[in-house]
Amino acid sequence: CGSGRRVDEGIHCQVDFCLDNFDAMPLKELYFGWKALSGFADKQTRMPIFDEPALRNPNADSTNRISALAWDLYMFRHCETLMTERKGNQFMIPVVTTLDDGLLKAIKSCPLRALLIHDKARKVEAIFDDEIEFSTCLDRALSNETKMRINDPVRIARPKRISKHDLSYLINSLESEVKKAAKARAQPGPH
Repeated sequence: CGSGRRVDEGIHCQVDFCLDNFDAMPLKELYFGWKALSGFADKQTRMPIFDEPALRNPNADSTNRISALAWDLYMFRHCETLMTERKGNQFMIPVVTTLDDGLLKAIKSCPLRALLIHDKARKVEAIFDDEIEFSTCLDRALSNETKMRINDPVRIARPKRISKHDLSYLINSLESEVKKAAKARAQPGPH
């Protein structure tokens, strides 16, 4: 979604991908997609965790680096999940200990502004300092057709389950695309 596109176009592409393949809009993952696309477009805003050649331009190591990055970014979602584990009047502040410099820089690049907690639904949503910029970009990027699709009551009512087989197939397809792009870049001539 970031290949030669403006940030808004890349976000629109990511939203369409999520709706087409998961029938859902994972906002936290889209937020990090926005952070990556914004950083690829403007080095001044690039998160250090995305400042690797293997992430900006596909090469032989890209799928390994993307896999490692996915685990780093999962930490944000896991911390939210941990905060929904307790019942009653208990509150938990998850603590992450790491010596991974890239992960520490990612955490520092996303200062936490607030947490939205819905006890009955057992949901937690982290809100970062630049969330308004993300929301503005997301709104700008979505066509009226996509907004109607997102708010479709029939889509919302459907259970959002993707089988492990379908997810594995999707991951393999994406990895193949990255490897194909890396191979094309490695060959001489116009691309």
